[in-house]
Amino acid sequence: MSKLQRNKTDRKLVLRARGGGTQRCAGEQEYGALFAKAGFRVFGYDIAPSAIRLSVEQTQAAGLQAEFQLADFLRDPPPVLFDWIFEHTLFCAIQLHERDDYVRAVLRWLKPEGQYLAVNYLIPDKDGPPFGTTRDELWQRFSPHFELLKEWVPRSYPNRTGLELMLWWQRKPEGNLQAPEK
Repeated sequence: MSKLQRNKTDRKLVLRARGGGTQRCAGEQEYGALFAKAGFRVFGYDIAPSAIRLSVEQTQAAGLQAEFQLADFLRDPPPVLFDWIFEHTLFCAIQLHERDDYVRAVLRWLKPEGQYLAVNYLIPDKDGPPFGTTRDELWQRFSPHFELLKEWVPRSYPNRTGLELMLWWQRKPEGNLQAPEK
C-alpha cells in the first residue's frame, strides 16, 4: 500500500488546471480522479470557466465526487486550508516574475505540515510558456519552507521523458518559516 493510500483519511487536495485547454484539463481531471479513487476529497480550481465545466462533466461521467470552482490560486484567498496540494502545469505556465507569488500561494493555501506534491518541467526554455525550471531553482524557492520527502522521475509522455521531476515536500511547522518577501 502506498503512502498516498495510507494517508487518505480526511485528506483534501487542491487540484488546478490553469489554462483551460481541453488536453490540459483532461490531464488534470485524470489526476483528480486518481486522488478521488484513493479516498481524497478533491477540490479543483481554475481561472477558466471552460476548464471547470469540462472537469465537472468528466468527474460526473466517471461517477466520482469532486468540487470545482473559479479561483486564481496566486491571488485569491483559500476557502479552507488544505492537507495536500498537487501541482502539475501551473508553475511552468506562470510568468517567471510570479514564482515568488506562487510560493506564497502554496504557503497560504496549505496547512502547517501539509503535503505538496509537484510535477516540475525541467526544460531550458525561458521564452515560454511553458517556462522551464531546474532542480536548483526549486530547491532554492521551496527548501526554506518545506522538507523534501522524496524525488523521482515520473513515467511520462514519450516527448517529455526525462524532462519532468516529481518532488514531494512537507511544509515545515508554522514557526520555522517566512514567506518570500513581496
